Amino acid sequence: MTPPNEVVQLILRDEPDDVAHVRECMVEKGLRKKYAAKLFTATSLHLNGDGIPDYFVRPSLEPYCAAFYGAHLFRYWFVVGHRNHGKISYHIIFKSGSDEARVLATMTNGYHDLELMGHTASTARVSSWRFNGKEYKPSRCIDQVMGENGWTGSTPCPVDE
Repeated sequence: MTPPNEVVQLILRDEPDDVAHVRECMVEKGLRKKYAAKLFTATSLHLNGDGIPDYFVRPSLEPYCAAFYGAHLFRYWFVVGHRNHGKISYHIIFKSGSDEARVLATMTNGYHDLELMGHTASTARVSSWRFNGKEYKPSRCIDQVMGENGWTGSTPCPVDE
């Protein structure tokens, strides 16, 4: 689905270094400013139990905008909705870039835990993230190394506390 316009505007405000690239993409694709949401796709989900839809937002594949992609990653944002005086407002609770992002069934401090996966030519990194009451923080990280005969094993990687 296309994310709500308020969510798109929030992401664009949060990424000021990318606004010029996004504008270039829009000109290249023939999109007017009010159609910036077409550069994104979203999945409605519930990160917490408040009953208000939250969103996993990533760049769309069509139209494709290289500003949000790397060699082995795509950027994404977890956006949480909150009801304030009858109106829903949004804020970005977590953003990153990797090859894969999963919302886990387990929860910490009322929010679902996350698992991120990223790959290079020789390693795969899997990190788990938990909500500490204010923000998501890494809780576990494992690097898997590829050798001549396949995966050679796993080693812990640094987790910032």
